[in-house]
Amino acid sequence: MMACNSNVPKSNEGNLQINQVPANVDSEMTVLMREMYYNFEIIKDSIVAGKTVDRILFNDVRRTHWASPTDSTIMGPAFEGMTVDFLDKVDSLLLEEVNKEMYFNLTVQACLNCHQEFCPGPMGKITKLLIKPKR
Repeated sequence: MMACNSNVPKSNEGNLQINQVPANVDSEMTVLMREMYYNFEIIKDSIVAGKTVDRILFNDVRRTHWASPTDSTIMGPAFEGMTVDFLDKVDSLLLEEVNKEMYFNLTVQACLNCHQEFCPGPMGKITKLLIKPKR
């Protein structure tokens, strides 16, 4: 996490100096990732239960192309390639009728591949989305 206090306004009451740090504001990408995680939990539960997946849960995935990240330096060819791979996996999952579990896991793996490269913090949480094989 990066913090910068060089432009933080200061209040001077007597000898007491108080730094007024603005509240953290999540980036557009962070908010999108949280929404997608929540939707993918619902998608996983539907697949495991053998129910039809509500396609509306995939509506926001294309925003990964243009959502503003916390760190703008990640935007570039490598990120774009991973985004395209993820969206290809989503499209395959949406078209698949028989092997939904496998295609869901391939989609989650695309998430993990990108996060390994750019934002490893939530990888443990994302890994929990993988559907474990039936015994």
